[in-house]
Amino acid sequence: MDVGLNNQNTFEIEELKEVVFIVEATSNEIHNLWLEWAKEAIDFSRHKPIQTPVNWGFKVFSDSFKSFLSDDLQNEIIALEALCKETLHRNEESQEDLKNRVEWTPGNGISVPIGHIEGNTFSEFTMKDSGFEKRPIVLNCNIVWINGHKILFYEGCSQLVDHRMIEEWFLKYFQRTHDNYTRWNHSDTTNFHNCIHGLERLDKEPRNTTYQPK
Repeated sequence: MDVGLNNQNTFEIEELKEVVFIVEATSNEIHNLWLEWAKEAIDFSRHKPIQTPVNWGFKVFSDSFKSFLSDDLQNEIIALEALCKETLHRNEESQEDLKNRVEWTPGNGISVPIGHIEGNTFSEFTMKDSGFEKRPIVLNCNIVWINGHKILFYEGCSQLVDHRMIEEWFLKYFQRTHDNYTRWNHSDTTNFHNCIHGLERLDKEPRNTTYQPK
């Protein structure tokens, strides 16, 4: 996909206008991406900073003071110091995790028929005998706003799915790019990080070139 594109969204469907990135994903994969990337998905009971004597340092009491205490009290203090250290480390990890997460706002979902397959192209028998001479190709589309950008998640939801037809349909209406017009704004769940990072490098102006599949 490393080619020059015209960098425009020309979807005629109202819900798909202003989309800047498209991602192929099932509903379960979308949920897993939300768990991995959304700030709202963080388990705050696990990530919330815990108030412990971390500001005292890991040495809650000096060694000389502890030497006057019983062995049981010394062990309890050692355990408290270990808890302080663990809590500080966990809080630092939580803050780093938050930095890498995004604002994720779900939108509407729609089903979009993009074409059909003629029955006799793959089985003379079936279509006429079953009453289906044309089999529709339908996409399940879900809109999500990520850091203020409109993202389209899609999957083929019809009984038959033609991936070449789906690619050609998207290329007809959607040619947005990033990285100086070298990369099409399309991803799957495995490479979803390309979507997140690509949103920071979206190309702004249109160009008069179009990507055509080989």
